[in-house]
Amino acid sequence: MKVKHILVLFLIAYIVMTVGALLKVMHWSYGDELITFSTILKVIAALTAIWKVFTIQSFKDFLNK
Repeated sequence: MKVKHILVLFLIAYIVMTVGALLKVMHWSYGDELITFSTILKVIAALTAIWKVFTIQSFKDFLNK
């Protein structure tokens, strides 16, 4: 997985988190589920980023891979 895909996953997770928080504040349905789903997405993205950092050979061109 490329770094740009990991960053897109983080971005999607934060967008889903914002929508879930908005739904929760407005007391609409599925706010809790969206917040939980976005948290799972963020954990997956973080673990993937950590794995990418530890498996890359050179840190100099980390963002280019």
